[in-house]
Amino acid sequence: MALRSGLYLSVSASLFPLAAFAADPVPVTALDAVTTTATRTQQSVADAAAAVTVIGREEIEREQPQTVGDLLEDIPGVTISGGTRSSAQSANIRGMSDDRVVTTIDGARKTFNAGHKGRFFLDPLLLKEVDVQRGPNSVLYGSGALGGVINMRTKDAADFLRPGETWGGVGTVGFQSANAQKMASMTAFARPIDAVDLLASVTRRHDGNTKDGNGDKVPYSGDDIGSGMVKGSVKLGDGHTIGLMGMQFRDTLDAPSNADGDTVTASNPLVKRKTSEDTIALNWALAPSDLKWLDAHATLHQTNLAIEEDRKSSYRRDQTKLLTQGLDLSNTSRFSTVGVGHALTYGIDYLTDQQKATRNGAARDSFPRANQDTFGAFAQNEVTLLPVLSLIVGGRYDRIGNERAGREDVTSEHFSPQATIKVTPAPWLQLWGTYAEAFRAPSLTELYVGGQHYPGNTFIANPDLKPETAHNKEVGVNLKFSDVFQSNDKLRAKVSAYANSVDNFIDQIVGATTTRYVNVGKAEIKGIEAEANYDMTILFASLGAAHIEGEDSESGSPLSSIPADKLTLMLGGRWIDADLDFGWRGTMVGSQKDVPTGGLPTGGYALHDLFAGWTPSDGPAEGTRIQFAVDNLFDKSYRPHLASTRDPGRNLKLTLSRQF
Repeated sequence: MALRSGLYLSVSASLFPLAAFAADPVPVTALDAVTTTATRTQQSVADAAAAVTVIGREEIEREQPQTVGDLLEDIPGVTISGGTRSSAQSANIRGMSDDRVVTTIDGARKTFNAGHKGRFFLDPLLLKEVDVQRGPNSVLYGSGALGGVINMRTKDAADFLRPGETWGGVGTVGFQSANAQKMASMTAFARPIDAVDLLASVTRRHDGNTKDGNGDKVPYSGDDIGSGMVKGSVKLGDGHTIGLMGMQFRDTLDAPSNADGDTVTASNPLVKRKTSEDTIALNWALAPSDLKWLDAHATLHQTNLAIEEDRKSSYRRDQTKLLTQGLDLSNTSRFSTVGVGHALTYGIDYLTDQQKATRNGAARDSFPRANQDTFGAFAQNEVTLLPVLSLIVGGRYDRIGNERAGREDVTSEHFSPQATIKVTPAPWLQLWGTYAEAFRAPSLTELYVGGQHYPGNTFIANPDLKPETAHNKEVGVNLKFSDVFQSNDKLRAKVSAYANSVDNFIDQIVGATTTRYVNVGKAEIKGIEAEANYDMTILFASLGAAHIEGEDSESGSPLSSIPADKLTLMLGGRWIDADLDFGWRGTMVGSQKDVPTGGLPTGGYALHDLFAGWTPSDGPAEGTRIQFAVDNLFDKSYRPHLASTRDPGRNLKLTLSRQF
């Protein structure tokens, strides 16, 4: 049986003996990361009965990311596909990508998916946290969460204000050598009264073509990006808040029409692409401290995306538009029955997508004009039977309606159950197992696509497509240790193994003269993941691993979406007296030769990175942050398996920020 596999591993530890850093170090061990993605109730990542990872502000600053993809690629089981061009990047979780991964920003759902185009339209500098759940293990999210969920949260004024301050600002500049990127950002924040937080931020990035390890430039990989955000929140009373976020993203570049392609050809012409996305999200929360049955949250959101492409060789203008509007309303009621504790979360969500596209003003059927309405209702009960035994049981109903003028309306519905059991035989040990289903209705493009795919090949619509249904079985172990080598240090670890079976898997079949989306059979994906972290005063360490295998069980053909084996090591430390942190990271990737017929195998490679950061805690430089890194130190030339272009060669990165 032919299988393809992916493995990720990351480790971080100290480089030098403890005494080299500080005689009397100040405790700086980090608190346990908290997730709300798995159950919509706050819990430590270390205690969650799910494969979940949270990327915090410290990791974001250390990475100096150009794109959201830079933040995600070191998470076990997560790979960034699409290549070097940021306009083509999307996340692959456990071998699933595109519409099979749910993505939100401050609760606003991001649904855009068009052939060979990316899914991330925001600057990573705006983010304070990214919460990623791997696998279809929650009934709290709607159609599409077969691979997992990516929840991104943006910064607030409270993330910058120091004790006693009511206003301030942060200026940031950066440079990266592989593509000569220049970045500048300015953020202003204020708390005019105790109940009101305000923030405004703008960022500009300009970069040229990316240079690979051979010294060759990846053609048409540079772009010019501007983004901004305004955000405010008001505390109306005990546990009662309302907040508003508005975000803009603008990107201009010359690139192949299929931006993940390697070269410009007659079937993949050069275009000038302009991308604009405007997002607004209104968030409301009510959780009075004396009412355990009331912990309500609501998000009302809208995203307006437009892409304009002008062909460079001859006149042809393509315009693509998607309007997404949605509402998410939920409440958690906490109560006890006969000594058994309950946290019952229930709610509804509604989402509507309206898409259309034109070519020289006429309808373009490759992104057909159509509407999709999604309604969901869900309930989940976290039950604490005993101090050592808890259950999570839940279910979700989804109904999706699709319509296009002159074509058959298509409606899909499904009930998805979930059951999780967690046993805590010792304070340091938790064992858990889950069975969960997830559901994805065919997208508007999959159902109604038409017109030319490329010269000599035409799209054929398929309104008879069946929805995909995932059946995921997963077991896991959580380990928690404290005071291991010194007081207040901590060691956390999570290991999970899963088998995900996806019925009616939808794939694009390209024939000699036609292209059509069809249900090809059943996809079988299985794997194992592990991650651990250790933190003490002057050392921080983390370990993560994932191995993925996937095939079409009916044909025996390997899936094309499974990444190569990957191993990442990171070694770092803190020099407390000098306010300095530093480290090394190595990434080893295996070859991937188990590919479908016509697929391109890839060779293995090894990368080495260095990083250092200086954050003065007092004196005239207080409020300054200098972050330096060298990625791909030895200038290796390589192509990741889920990409058509080579990644950057040696890349010197420098970011300077100053808070005032």
